[in-house]
Amino acid sequence: MRLLSIAIVSLLVVFAIGCADEPETLPRYSQVYDTNHDPQADFKFAMQRAQESERRILMFVGGDWCIWCRMLDKFLQETPAVNDFLQQHFVLLKVYYGRDNRNSQFLANLPPFRGTPHFYVFSAEGAVLHSQPTAVLEQGNGYDELKLMTFLEKWATAEPTPASDAQGKQGVAVQGT
Repeated sequence: MRLLSIAIVSLLVVFAIGCADEPETLPRYSQVYDTNHDPQADFKFAMQRAQESERRILMFVGGDWCIWCRMLDKFLQETPAVNDFLQQHFVLLKVYYGRDNRNSQFLANLPPFRGTPHFYVFSAEGAVLHSQPTAVLEQGNGYDELKLMTFLEKWATAEPTPASDAQGKQGVAVQGT
């Protein structure tokens, strides 16, 4: 009986350690720019996830064709402090924009942008808080860790951008909510 008790306790400890170290599995819309994804549906899921976890939404507009988008992905993979902070405070949503699919109907509800990647910060309820070109976050031939962290820290808890800066756009009109 004592041996059985030790075995059960050992299994519970191993299970608890395994669960604690297991990273959150990100949905596909957080991992890739997909030409076939419905950004409206993805945004709705991101809003739900943001509300449940009390985080904001950080949307990357870009594509796998975009060298700076690929460099940003690589930078985040290689810079755990930035990536961990992003994951803790934001729900990441990637929306494809390119020759194959401009997602014009979805993006028409947002302030215009001139290049990719481009960031939009949303409240968990879907209101546009900020529109950010990423060129100012670059340093040389890559991204600057301090600039990116400063941006993320500011928008993890900051007040919304004044309406004049957001060009009067209120957010994404999510159908079915």
